Amino acid sequence: MSAQSQEVARTAETARRRGEHERARRIARDALEQGTSEPDDVAALQRVIGLASAALGDADAARDAFTRLLAITPDVRLDTDLPAEIRSPYLEARGFWTGTTDRLGVQVELDEETSSLVARAADPARMVSRYRVRVRSEGGSWREVARAPSDVITIPIPELTTARSVEYSVAMLDELGNRVYRRGSDESPERAELAPIEVAVVPGGDDASRALAPAVDPTPFYVAGAALAAGAIGLAVGGGVSTSEAHRLAGEWSSDACLGAAPELATRAETCPGLDDSARTNETISFVLYGIGGALLVAAIVTFAVAPSGSSRADEAPLIEGAEPVAEAPAPMFGCGAGPGEIGVACGVSL
Repeated sequence: MSAQSQEVARTAETARRRGEHERARRIARDALEQGTSEPDDVAALQRVIGLASAALGDADAARDAFTRLLAITPDVRLDTDLPAEIRSPYLEARGFWTGTTDRLGVQVELDEETSSLVARAADPARMVSRYRVRVRSEGGSWREVARAPSDVITIPIPELTTARSVEYSVAMLDELGNRVYRRGSDESPERAELAPIEVAVVPGGDDASRALAPAVDPTPFYVAGAALAAGAIGLAVGGGVSTSEAHRLAGEWSSDACLGAAPELATRAETCPGLDDSARTNETISFVLYGIGGALLVAAIVTFAVAPSGSSRADEAPLIEGAEPVAEAPAPMFGCGAGPGEIGVACGVSL
């Protein structure tokens, strides 16, 4: 608050304390009509207007002033020993703000896709008539944009195609031109930044063929490959059990136990019914399990082979202003490169 604003607010408050409520309200309103007040000035003047209007019995004007006061300074409190007719409009204003989750203000971010600054504004009391945004790229000149009230304000920033950050300030102005909310200034601007660039290198390329790309997390590939390998092992174990059981049944079928006491009177099938069928069934099951397990093993090997490294090597990354080098990750379990033939691949295992 400037010294002049402090003096005006002090004069209005003094008049109010003397019981000169109409004069106090007029002084405060005249100051606001100048349209040059900052948020702290507006809050002090609206407090005087609210108290004076309540004392004059103008409840609507008092409630509006208190609502604006609480928009700027939500934690302000009035003396509890004030008369009920003065506190009542204030409590109604507090009730308004208690019933809404939004607060007067602006959230700012950069949109890289549209190369723009996006400001999302909240004005529950509808006290803002104009937004004023000043923005500049680093080392550039300030550019000012004035917009009518809107929930979302989009300001094109062509510099974002090369720059990764901008400085800005935002002001919300009431119908008289006073600032009721301010974020940043020319002397102390706010800063908005895009996410850092991660640098990836195209394998086998030279400086001219290197490209920027986000690093891919190899963890899902390793998890999927491990799951496939575990499934292959489980099916192989099941196939081994079925094979063993088939051999046992076949041995029992061929033993003397299935000849019976009088071989000339009964066949093996009659002496040991179902034994040969069980042996053949287990043999078939083992073939199926081995086949599926083999397919899963091949899929696991392929999954490990195509797993990305997860980062580019820092010493090969192109030097780009504003880009942050990606930390080198451990080599993958299965490192693959060009193999024999046009589409061949050769993989090595590192433990």
